Amino acid sequence: MGGPRLTYSRGRLTIFAHGLFGGDRVSLSASSSTIFGSSIAGFSASVYETKFALAAGGGADYALGKRVSIRIAQVDYVLTKHFGEFDISHQNNIRVSAGIVFSFGGTRQASSGERNQTTIVPIQTGPTSEAALLGVSGYSTEAGFRITSVRTDSPAAQISLNPGDIISHIDGREVHSSRDIESAIAASISGTVKVSCLVQTTDVGMVHTEREVKVR
Repeated sequence: MGGPRLTYSRGRLTIFAHGLFGGDRVSLSASSSTIFGSSIAGFSASVYETKFALAAGGGADYALGKRVSIRIAQVDYVLTKHFGEFDISHQNNIRVSAGIVFSFGGTRQASSGERNQTTIVPIQTGPTSEAALLGVSGYSTEAGFRITSVRTDSPAAQISLNPGDIISHIDGREVHSSRDIESAIAASISGTVKVSCLVQTTDVGMVHTEREVKVR
């Protein structure tokens, strides 16, 4: 069976839902004593039938690494119907499964930068602005301030921030815009701020980190 799958990932957890369609083949063998409820002496037969099959449901995977995940649970409604005239070999029920998932393939890597990261082209949802004190440009998102560029030798470059990363807090203050970032930095008495951000990794996607940097 095959079909579309929708996935949502947050950290190491991936939740998915799918609808699978295809075929199912069943063989039914009967001996000399009975076939379909009738006694036929000295007779044996095998019957084959291929019918439509359906599985619809979803589940959740927890990543242990780049290639291996634990399938916490998968629940599907399974439907097959064979030999309908004899009311046998039907499936019309719920299937629950769990296990280990192995992933194969690769990711396209960035050609430059201080760390390896999956190449992602985010969809920009707002105008770009610059937070000059930190040395980043970007735009506002629900999760925070998404970086589009980092100025060379800036405080942001010193803590290895890269385009695609999202700054969510500075010194515990939630930030969504360049103005928020500038205000949070200006409020720092020591001149050193703690930057909380979501950064892109090749293993598990976006992960949360906290980094300190001197801004003045």
